Formats: sequence, structure tokens, C-alpha cells
Amino acid sequence: MSTLRQSLALALAPAKAELADKPRLRAGVWVVAGIVVVYCLLAQADRLTVAYGEYARQSDGLARVAGALSREDWPQLLEAEKQNGQALQAALWRAETSGQAQAQLQQAVRTMIDGLNLRDPRIRPGVTQPVPELPGLARVQVELTGRYTGASALEFLEAVAVSPAKLVVDRLVLRRESGHIEVLLSAYFIGVELDAQEN
Repeated sequence: MSTLRQSLALALAPAKAELADKPRLRAGVWVVAGIVVVYCLLAQADRLTVAYGEYARQSDGLARVAGALSREDWPQLLEAEKQNGQALQAALWRAETSGQAQAQLQQAVRTMIDGLNLRDPRIRPGVTQPVPELPGLARVQVELTGRYTGASALEFLEAVAVSPAKLVVDRLVLRRESGHIEVLLSAYFIGVELDAQEN
């Protein structure tokens, strides 16, 4: 062990002599050592900040869980959610196949525009695709184009808004100069079995 110390002392002797003779070099070594110490302190502070943030996040989550467990109105909340779910189910469309879904949606749009003053109406089928976040739900689209006069575009949008089975207007283009209307509508269907090509 002492031989290791002696060999280390012999190896460091020139460096010690140089540091003793040159004050600028000594000051530079102290500055570098100070920078390393400050960097280590900053890195430790960053680690503590991250750990404190994680602790605060978990503490907030536990407080929310404790608050939820202390509630006594769970049966009433469950009943209210069931009623909301039934109302939502009633607002969705139902079909067995994508063809039936397209036909139902196109017929509903035809019924809406029958009493309106839309000229040259064209209803084209759009895409039918599953809703990834909600299994068992399919989004079916149709596109309506034509020419509107006066308030017929507004009357059509009102008919969409009051439709018992909900429709979503994905795109609406009204060109005042030409009187052209272009509407992309979506409806959400329950029970549609999609072909492999549509998935």
C-alpha cells in the first residue's frame, strides 16, 4: 500500500511543484474545481425538483382518490349516468351493415331537403369507418351539394340541428356569388358490421 502511495506521490510531484510556482495555474485549477462543484449542485437541484414534482403529482392523485372514496352519493351518480347513457343511445343511429347506414343517412338528408328551395341537390356517399376510441360505433358520412336561394341554406342547417338522431356538420361551404352549397355530414351508428376493407 505504501508503494502505491509513494508511486502516486512521485507521479504528482511535478504537478505540485508546477502549481506552487505558478499562481495563475493554481487559480485556474480552483476555478475549474469551483465550476465542477457548482455543476454538481445544479444537477442535484434538478433531480430534487423532478422528485418533488412527482411527489406532488402522486399526492394530488391520492387526495382525489380519497375524496372520491368519501362520497356517499354514488348510487345517484350511477343513476344519472345511466339516464345520460340512454339519452345518448337514443340520439345515435342504428343499422346492421354499412350499406344500410349509408342508405338511412342519405334518406334522412333527402327528407330534410324536400321542402327546401335547394336546386340541383346531389347526395354522394362518403366514408364509413369505425371510431377507434369507441368500439361498436361507426362514423358514416355523406356529402350534399347544390344551389341555394335565400334562406334555404339556413333552413337546412336548422333541420340538421333539430334532427332527432344527431348529425354532425364536418364541412360547410357557402359561395354567395354562385349560390353553391357544399355540406359534409357525419352520423354515428351503433351495430354496423364493417367489411374488412372498411376497417
